[in-house]
Amino acid sequence: MKRIAFIFGLCLLAISVFPQSGQQSGNNSGFGSSLTGIGSLNRSIIDNLIHNIDKNSRLSPEELEKELLESIVGTPFMDNVFRKGEIRMVSGDVYKNVLLRYNIFNDIMEASAEGKRYELSKELVKSVELGEKQFEYLPFRIGKTEGSGYLELLKEDRIKLYCHYSKKFKESEPQKALESAPKPPEFVNQPTQFLLLKEGDTMAIGVKNKKMLVEYFSDHQNEISAFVKDHKIKYNNPEDLKKLLSFYNSL
Repeated sequence: MKRIAFIFGLCLLAISVFPQSGQQSGNNSGFGSSLTGIGSLNRSIIDNLIHNIDKNSRLSPEELEKELLESIVGTPFMDNVFRKGEIRMVSGDVYKNVLLRYNIFNDIMEASAEGKRYELSKELVKSVELGEKQFEYLPFRIGKTEGSGYLELLKEDRIKLYCHYSKKFKESEPQKALESAPKPPEFVNQPTQFLLLKEGDTMAIGVKNKKMLVEYFSDHQNEISAFVKDHKIKYNNPEDLKKLLSFYNSL
């Protein structure tokens, strides 16, 4: 397969970042590493698109990003627009009113501050609030697959409920018979994965089926099994999982 690159521009809006003390931060690199120039999201995608977009004129990074996003169906981000959020550091520092956006495709949080873009340090950041959503970077296991990523916290109790978002990239397809045009490249949302984390554990466990769900509650397996059956609990329905956790917490 031809080696191709997918590139986004990085010149973004400037804001002021305020730590919990209320004093303006003089060094915003405290929450991550600075990204400068042109950044690469994935080095196995769409060099030919970049070439076609930029072959007749030299575009600024933000113009290139705009043109590129418009040439692809979907988006790598949860929201293309940076929105105000809050960063809580492992050190206890809190940065408020930070412009943030979540890059689901690469599973990174991006911040825009003082005319620069930062990738939040996964080692230094404890949690991120983006709108009404709260994310934590945690190790997880789903089936036989282990990894780490940003998980959205859905319910917090003795057992926490999280979800993990992911996207895949589909390359363009040639025009077929009876089709009016080739299929453009596309970012496709993947099924949301739901995960559980017991108090005291460090790795969230993904629930892939109803059997795995029941077995997770090893200390009250009979009661959980009956509740799941009686209430027709679905392992991939967040509201059902919240009901199940509320029942478990009552035992």
